[in-house]
This record gives sequence, C-alpha cells and structure tokens, in this order.
Amino acid sequence: MNYDEERKIFFDIVSHELRTPVYGINGLATMIESEQDPDERQRYFASLKHTAQHISMFVDNILQGSKYSFDERKLNMTPVNIRIKMENIYNSIHVFVKEKSLEFKHKLSIHSDSLIILLDKVALNQIIINLIYNAIKNSDYGKVISFDVSEISRTTDKVALQFDIIDEGRGLRYAEDISEFTLYEKQKNLKHFQSERGLGLIIVQQLLKYYNSELFVKSVLNKGTHFRFTLLLPIYQASQRTYHEPAQVQTVNQEKRILVVDDNPLNLLISRKTVEKISPFIKVTTADSGAKAIDLFKYINFDLVLMDLNMPDKDGFETTLDLKALNKFIPVVALTALSYDNVIGRAKEVGMEDVITKPYNLEAFEKIIRYYLNPNIKKS
Repeated sequence: MNYDEERKIFFDIVSHELRTPVYGINGLATMIESEQDPDERQRYFASLKHTAQHISMFVDNILQGSKYSFDERKLNMTPVNIRIKMENIYNSIHVFVKEKSLEFKHKLSIHSDSLIILLDKVALNQIIINLIYNAIKNSDYGKVISFDVSEISRTTDKVALQFDIIDEGRGLRYAEDISEFTLYEKQKNLKHFQSERGLGLIIVQQLLKYYNSELFVKSVLNKGTHFRFTLLLPIYQASQRTYHEPAQVQTVNQEKRILVVDDNPLNLLISRKTVEKISPFIKVTTADSGAKAIDLFKYINFDLVLMDLNMPDKDGFETTLDLKALNKFIPVVALTALSYDNVIGRAKEVGMEDVITKPYNLEAFEKIIRYYLNPNIKKS
C-alpha cells in the first residue's frame, strides 16, 4: 500500500475514534442543560469528564506514534482499580444507550473490590467503547445490551478477566472476517466492512493483539451479536511504584508557596484554582514565561514549581536548568500536555522530579503535590 492510501486510512480511523466521544459530549451538554435532578446532573458531569479523558488519551496515542501506523504501538501499562475503571465506563455507556432508548445491563464479577491491575487504559477504553458503539448502532428502540466482566482465574501475580458484550440487534453479515482482518490488509474488502460497521471492529482486533488476545464473535442476522475477549493482566504490587507515583503523602497544614509557570492564561487560572483547593495553606504565584519565573524565584522562597514545557523564548526544560542553578533542592514538576513517554527522559536530565500530563486525574494530581510539599522527603 502506498503512503497516500495508508494516510487516508489513518485519518479515517482518527475521524471514527473522535466522532463517537464528541457525539457523547454534545449529548451530555444538552442533557446537563435540561436536567433538573441534581443527582442525574452529577452523573452526567462524571460521564462528561470521562468522555473528555477518552479523547485526551486517544490524542496522546496519536502523538506517541512515530508514523501513521498502529503497528508501532506499545502498551502503556499503569495501575488501575478495575472496579472504579468499569464504573466510569458504565457511566459513559449509559449516555449513549439513553439517547437511543435502549436497556443497558451490566455486571462486574471479581473476587476483590480493591483489585489493582496493570493495563493500558487507552487501549481498553477503545476496545470497549468500539464494541459497545457497534452494539448500539445495530440495535433498535427498546432492545437490550448486556456488558459483563468476570474474573475467570487468578494466580499470585496475574488475573484473567473475561469481557462479554451481547446485543439483540441486527447481527453482522461479515462476522467471520473479523478474526482475519488486520488494519492495513484486505483493502478490497474494506469498503463493505466499513459500510456495515465502520472501522471500529478492525481497531478492536488490532488492539487486542497487543494484549495477546483476540475477539470472538457469534452473530445471527436479526437476532443479535455476542462479542467476547479475555485479558490476562498483571496484578499491581506496591513495590512496582513508578517515577510519577508517590509512595508517601502528607497533609498540608503549614504555609507552602507554589510557583506555576505557563504561557497560557487559561491554563494558569485552572492550575492555580486546582492547587488552591488542595489546602488553604497553599499560596500560589503564577508566571507566564520562563524569564518571569526566574525573576520571581530570586525574591520568593518557593516550596514547589509546576512547570509547563512548551513555552516560547525559554521552554520549561531551560527554565528548570536555570532554577536548579539557583536552588538545586527545589522540586520541579512538569505540568504538560505533551506525552509522558516523550518527555520523561529529558525531564530527568534537567533535574525535574516528576511529570504530570494534562488533563490529569485530580486525585493523582493532589497526591503528587502533597508528596513534593513534604519537607521530609529526600531531595537530591
């Protein structure tokens, strides 16, 4: 296949993957505006945040790619509480099924609610949302969609989870093709494959390969479709703490000063408000350039610096080198929209203590801030 053909398929995939969550965001905004029940509004807000995170993670995947191909993808395994993860996904799915007046049933059967596993959240989101979206698209008013996740085996370090998505929809005419279909193969069949259900199932099959798994399909025309896949996942151990997972966290009960550096005024506002909510003892100063940050640093004793990386004139890496020259013990944490994997190496080289990618999980963000405000941690 030539470059133009591969490029077109890539953008078809991007379009497909972004249109689904964008549709969800538009629907949620309308529902939030008209909903009077405060509990329902809160649930819609939770779904809105989860859907926005899905878009962010997908964009992050694109940025990590070295060429227009999913073949280069590697799983980014991070610790996840599977029950919390599934509840977030359920909330997002409820929005889609409600729009089409479908009944949604779900069940999670695991042996421990506190099970923490290592998985690629982006890949799992894409797999599940694509399969659910296929079920919704092929189901008519009043039909039932079921989504079950079951623990089928466990050892001391791994757990096997089985995912079943069942609909009562129109069925698939080309279900037998799915196990053989790869992203850039069988181009002569791509047209009928896309016309029936888009590129979603091709993406699912490709992503499951990274997990050493595959998609099993049983489909009957006008009766429905049953998708099943199994993932064998590592169980997270406390000793596996990564560079950006603080092991110790403390309460902030004395005055601390944080410098936030970012050239975007909206980002500065959001970061300042978010940090200030952590504790009334935290005082935030902002700088919209590296040069201003250095000037402020000369006259104010800060306890922590949150540093944007992509700034004009003097970027976050250069600014950090200058700040460390003035005080080598000051913790500097990158706060960036760039991919974690793409910046962590350079961040360590210039002496940054950590990297937080935007948009971030608020709970994880707060833990990292509290950790680096701890005066007892070893600063090297």
